[in-house]
Amino acid sequence: MKTPLGSKIGFFLCVTFSLNGCGINSDRESIIDISHIRNMKLESLVKLSDISKQDWSLVCVVTAYPGSLATIEQDGDKRIERIESKAIDLDLAYKEGYWHLMFEREGEVIVNSFKRSNEIDVKNTKFTTDRMKIFSHQHFKPSKCVEKPRAYFYKFKESEANNPNFIVLGELQK
Repeated sequence: MKTPLGSKIGFFLCVTFSLNGCGINSDRESIIDISHIRNMKLESLVKLSDISKQDWSLVCVVTAYPGSLATIEQDGDKRIERIESKAIDLDLAYKEGYWHLMFEREGEVIVNSFKRSNEIDVKNTKFTTDRMKIFSHQHFKPSKCVEKPRAYFYKFKESEANNPNFIVLGELQK
C-alpha cells in the first residue's frame, strides 16, 4: 500500500518538531549545556560563565504563569524590556512544562528552553524561610535577572522525596 505524500510530510514534521521542541527552543544554538546543571551536586553553586559557550551581558529566567514576566524588576533597564518583549512574542509565559533562560547582548536576545522534569526544574519565587537561610549562609541571592559575569545557579531539593531537583538563578553577595 502506497503512503500519501501528505502523510509522509506530516510524519517528517512531527519528528522534526519532537526533536526541536515544537518551536519552544527558538534559537538554533544553546548557550549552556544542561548536562552541567543536571550533574551538579545538591546544595552547590556553579558560575554561569563556567558552563556557558558564549559571552552575554544579562541572563533572565522565565517560567510559565506565576507572574514571571510582570515581577522582573525593570528599573528602566532596556535589556530587560527587550527580554520581556521577546518572551511575550514567543508566548513563553504560557509554555507549560518548560522553563527558559533568556540571554541579552547589545540588543540581541537568545532563548534556551528546557523541559521541566523531576531530574531538573527551575524555581525563582516563593522560597521557604529555611531555604532563604540556606541561601543567605551561602551568600546567594536569588534573582530573575542577573548580569552574566555575576550569575550563578544553585541546585537544591525541597524536603519531600518526590519533589524535583531545582535550580535557581542568582548572584553571590559580598
